[in-house]
Amino acid sequence: MFNFVRQNEIIVKKISIIFSILVAILLVSCGDATTFTIDGKINDGGTQNMRAIYYADGAVNVLVVPVKDGVFEFEANATEPTMVELFSSNKVLLGRAYVYPGDDIECVLYKSAPYKAEISGNEISERWSKFLSDNREVLESNNTEKINALVEGYINNNKNDLLSTLLLLTEYVTPNNEPMAAKLLAAILPEARPQSLIESYEALLDRSTNVKANEKFGMISFYSSTDSLKSILAHSSSYIVVAFTNKDTRNEGGIADSLRALRGRYHDKRLQIADISLDTDTTVWKKSIENDSATWQQGWVVGGVSSHSIDRFGINRLPYYIVADSTGRQLYRGTSIVDVSKEVNEKLKNKTIKK
Repeated sequence: MFNFVRQNEIIVKKISIIFSILVAILLVSCGDATTFTIDGKINDGGTQNMRAIYYADGAVNVLVVPVKDGVFEFEANATEPTMVELFSSNKVLLGRAYVYPGDDIECVLYKSAPYKAEISGNEISERWSKFLSDNREVLESNNTEKINALVEGYINNNKNDLLSTLLLLTEYVTPNNEPMAAKLLAAILPEARPQSLIESYEALLDRSTNVKANEKFGMISFYSSTDSLKSILAHSSSYIVVAFTNKDTRNEGGIADSLRALRGRYHDKRLQIADISLDTDTTVWKKSIENDSATWQQGWVVGGVSSHSIDRFGINRLPYYIVADSTGRQLYRGTSIVDVSKEVNEKLKNKTIKK
C-alpha cells in the first residue's frame, strides 16, 4: 500500500514538473514571438487586393493581401507592438488594429465604414474598436470641433491609457491645432505613449510648432509656366494670399473658385494672389494647369516643401494657405480656403477697387 501511494506521489510530481516545463517553454516562445497574424472578412468585399500598412524595425511596411470572397488572412513580422492600418484596393481605410508580437487578430470590416470595424484579439484593439463604434456619429460628422473635443475629453480622463495615444494619432484633427495636440501628447503618461508609435507624430508637431508664426513673409521666388524666374513680395500690395498646392489638391474644395472670386473683387494693388506648386516635377505641374483659366500668379519652386524659402513656413499638408499684410506679417496660416476668404474680406471690407 505504501509503495502504491509512493508511486502515485512520484507520478504526480513528474506531471507537475513536465507541466512547469511546458509552461516555461510556452512563456519563452511567446516572449520571443516576432510575427502576428490578422484574419477576417470584409462585408461585401468580394475579391480584391487589400493593403496592410504598419511600422516595424524602423521602416514602414506595406503588404498586399489577397481577399477572396471577402475573406483574408496574412502573417507579418514585428518585434514590438505596432499599429496596423487596413485599406481597400482603392485605398479607402477599412480599419485599424494595435497588435503585439504573437497576436492573432480577427476582423470584421465594412466597405467605406472604418468606424464600424469589429476588431478582436487583444484588449487594446477591442476597446479601440468599441470606442470608434460608440462614437461613430461624431467621428463621421467632419465637425472638427466635435471630433477634437471628443478626443480631448478621452485623453484628459485617461492619461495612462495607450488608447489615448492611438486616438490622438488617428482621429484628432491636428492641422491648425498643433499647439493643443502637443499639449495633449505631453499629458499622456510616458508608458502610454511608446516612442516607436509617436516618433513620426512628434516630428510633425515639432515641424509645425517650432515655425515662427510671426516670421515675416518677405519674398518667394518661383518659376512661371514659361520657365522665367519671378518673385512675389508682400510689400507690393496691401495684402497677399499664397496657396501652396500640388497636382492632387489643386482642384479640391473650390480653391480655384474662391481665388477667382477674390481676384475679381480686389485690385492687385490691394491683394496679390499666387498659387505656388510644390509638385516634385515641373512637368507634372505644367500638365496639371494646362487647361487652367487662372487670373492670378502661378508658379513652381525647386525642391517643393523642402525648399529653403518654403521650409520655414512649416507646411505639413496640402493645400496650405498664408495670408499676410504689406509688412509680411502673417495674418492667417492653415488649410481652409473658406477662412482665407473670410480673413481677406474682413481686412479689405469697404475697400474694394475694381479693375
